[in-house]
This record gives sequence, structure tokens and C-alpha cells, in this order.
Amino acid sequence: METHFPCGPGYSLLRQTLKDLPKPLPKGATAAASTDKEILSLTLHGVKRIEHAEFYPFDAGVIANAAAQTITPLADGVRIDLVRDDTLTQTPAQLHGLVKLSETLAYDVTATVSNANGAQALIAPGPQATKSSTGSVTAWTAIGLAFLGGIILNLMPCVFPVLF
Repeated sequence: METHFPCGPGYSLLRQTLKDLPKPLPKGATAAASTDKEILSLTLHGVKRIEHAEFYPFDAGVIANAAAQTITPLADGVRIDLVRDDTLTQTPAQLHGLVKLSETLAYDVTATVSNANGAQALIAPGPQATKSSTGSVTAWTAIGLAFLGGIILNLMPCVFPVLF
């Protein structure tokens, strides 16, 4: 989906920012997660061969954020081994977060977690993942929300104390 903006210096920056937002996994790509006592492994299949990847969980307390992430390139994807958080008492049902593959490419990933000795469950992104991602935010919506936020911030320090 190509969004067209009027000419101007701010619009090219906005266009680049919208292009850099995380995307759902490409069609045909899958994500799987497995766990043992210390490691959560996230595997992406159906993406180009990856040499570098980072995982940022959306849920707190799932992985040890300061621990190193081990990346294993695969023929059709990548496996990221993550150290489980010490405070994690039970295995999460899903691993949901952002996989950053480069400065301009990041995916919103959700994978069902299975035990290391069990079969891995694969989840392809469904219509809900697509709707909740960048497809629902248009440039005009972003500009309108920014304008509304600016108005609120300008009114709060100046007008609200006077009203009271």
C-alpha cells in the first residue's frame, strides 16, 4: 500500500517513519517457540537468510533482558535462543514481541510455546495481526492524532491552571 503525501520537508520524514514500522510476518512465513528449563527458542521460517536478529518481548518478565541472545541462521530463517527470566514461574502460552532483523526491517511476531520435547506449534499471522499492525494507521490519522496531542499539551500548562 503506497501512501501519497503533499510535498514538504516533514512529509518525507513521516513517510519514512511509517515505512519503518513493524510489519506482520510475510505471507507463508511462520513462527514457532519452544522452551526448556532455561532457554526459550523462537524460530522464524519463510524469511530470507538472516545473520543478525534481536527479539524484544511485548510482555514483561518473560526473558532476561540483559542476557545475550544466541542467533542461529537457518536456510529459510533464523532461530533466536533467549534466556528465560528468573522470575518466570510457568511457561507462557505465547511468545509475543518484535523481531528486529535490520535497521529498517522488523516483524510483529506471535508464536505458541511448546515444550522442547513436544511438537512445535506453528502460527502464521492471521487477519487480526494484520489489522492491529500498521495497516490501520494512515498518514492522516497520525497527523490528526499529533495535532490533537499538541493542542492538549499546549492547553494544559497555560489554560487549565487559570480555569481553576
